[in-house]
Amino acid sequence: MNCVAVLLTTLVNLVIPADSASKQAYQALDDCWGVIRSALQELYDPNVKKVTFRADQARDLLTKAQSMGHEADFEPRLWKMPWQSNLFDRVVEETHHMVATLSAIETSMAEGGADGAEKCEPVRLLTQRSTLFNKGGNTINKKLDVVRRLLGIFAHETTQKFPVLSEPDVFHTFRDEELLAEQDFIKNELPQLFGKDASLAKSVCHDQMAHMSMVLANVSRMKLLLRKVQHVILQSGS
Repeated sequence: MNCVAVLLTTLVNLVIPADSASKQAYQALDDCWGVIRSALQELYDPNVKKVTFRADQARDLLTKAQSMGHEADFEPRLWKMPWQSNLFDRVVEETHHMVATLSAIETSMAEGGADGAEKCEPVRLLTQRSTLFNKGGNTINKKLDVVRRLLGIFAHETTQKFPVLSEPDVFHTFRDEELLAEQDFIKNELPQLFGKDASLAKSVCHDQMAHMSMVLANVSRMKLLLRKVQHVILQSGS
């Protein structure tokens, strides 16, 4: 009976082409990363003065990706290479952490931690002047773009090596750029922050040191998670 069911499913898929579960899983995962990227772009753009929470949208897409990934385990692959379920699950797990980190960044940058609220002005001004958030030092979206290309491994269906794995750019970690930006931050920003009188702050939102701690910690966390996804996919193709 199971063999008949599989045969019928295969015939229907051949006669009535539709997006397979694996394609839907990959697309939802890629869309999730697209939402994360757009959110980070807005958060670190000093010209965008309000914070729009996008973590829930990313989480919904990730839930769909996870569900379709489980269904992909049972789809007939025929001439296609097997679905990389273990790798997909690992990437989904790290993406869950990325979404949670995005949510923390959004909350810490919004006045009162509310969706649609104004950005806390001290943080907005920091994103304007610090190389950690602009120019060459803001490497999060650059890194995300590199790692996002690696997600295409889940849409790769032939037995040949996924071509992107052979491109030198996907091995770039941006560590040198990050170190220069961190050194600049330590030299130019920390003295100003330590020179502020925290007792003058009206709330935690206006306590620059508190905000810098939350934002910088989550920025570092996001970079670490991107590095982990990059490593696990590159390792799978070695």
